[in-house]
Amino acid sequence: MRNKLSLLPCAVALFFVVPALALTTIATITCAEPFTVDGRSVTFSGVTAIPLVVGNEVATSAAPAVLFFTDGSSVKLAAGSRAKLIGSPAQPKLVLLDGSLDYKVVLGSNLSVTNLDLERKTKPVDESVQPAAR
Repeated sequence: MRNKLSLLPCAVALFFVVPALALTTIATITCAEPFTVDGRSVTFSGVTAIPLVVGNEVATSAAPAVLFFTDGSSVKLAAGSRAKLIGSPAQPKLVLLDGSLDYKVVLGSNLSVTNLDLERKTKPVDESVQPAAR
């Protein structure tokens, strides 16, 4: 019985630690016009940036949005574009689902930028990515 009870603190710790790791902010997003995060409309009223975590899907409408990653890298998601954050907080990946983007990655970053058809490791200079024609 003692062995079973000693596992209880570990189980409780995992219950709180695992969700906290899953909700680690890896980037913030800012946009002059409304956009969506996970299908929910976001409009700025006194807020300068919205935090993003692994699993978030972002879509712009009339204006581009800029994602600022915690390591100093940035991605400009063009108007009318969609992208999803996958991977982990330590090795985030931004998958372009529709539209286009420009990105700048700082030296030593683990950020990868991919599209649906081709996964590409980012380069430490400005680049553009567009999904392949369907």
